Amino acid sequence: MVVSTEQTYVSNNLDLPGTFIYSVTIIPLDGCSKGCEKTTTVTVNVRDIPNLSGDILVCEDSVNSVIYTTDEGNNITNYEWWLTNPTLGEIVSGQGEHSIEVLWHTEGSDSVKVTYTEDGIAQDTGFLIVTIQPLPDDVSLSGSGKYCSDDDGRDIIVVNPQIGVYYRLYREGEVAPLNTINSTNGNAISFGTYSAGTYYVKAYSNNDYNDDTCEIRLQDEVIIGITPKPPSREIQHD
Repeated sequence: MVVSTEQTYVSNNLDLPGTFIYSVTIIPLDGCSKGCEKTTTVTVNVRDIPNLSGDILVCEDSVNSVIYTTDEGNNITNYEWWLTNPTLGEIVSGQGEHSIEVLWHTEGSDSVKVTYTEDGIAQDTGFLIVTIQPLPDDVSLSGSGKYCSDDDGRDIIVVNPQIGVYYRLYREGEVAPLNTINSTNGNAISFGTYSAGTYYVKAYSNNDYNDDTCEIRLQDEVIIGITPKPPSREIQHD
């Protein structure tokens, strides 16, 4: 290439990785003095893409934040995090650090993105695509009341179940579920007949019952009691 004194040349090749050799001939502006030729070598390094880890299947309205982490090291600085759609969630802590905490508020799909500087060089953008699942609806239960001591108990019913949601019945103070039901048509469904006690129900978005399952505890409780049988009395005749 040939340039005049104080002229700047920008190569379009420098956005690609590799080693480039440039020969530059400098010609004085007076056009009389002899020009000179210089050769220089330019090496363009590949920018790293940050690694990200964290849950990619989460639940809306999370009470607990979800942690996302990227690379760390003494030579890495200037962490910058953002969400592609900040209406679905918010970064509640960690901005400028190698890990952040996110609360997801609304169902949908979003990306967690990060970039940083390594050895003084701005790196590429790393990202994770996150799916935010809806929580089950809070529906009603029936069955509270008392039953006669001669009876088996009372039926516990999910009055308006959500189609595709699984419901598990628990007795207060016990860990294991007593029964699991789900509805395919939205009609009321029964767990069966149960004796005296306090019962509650959890609703699950699927029947995997793992960390990827969205669950809520229904607000309704069922409290069942027993009406004692009246004592028998002897009837005397005159």
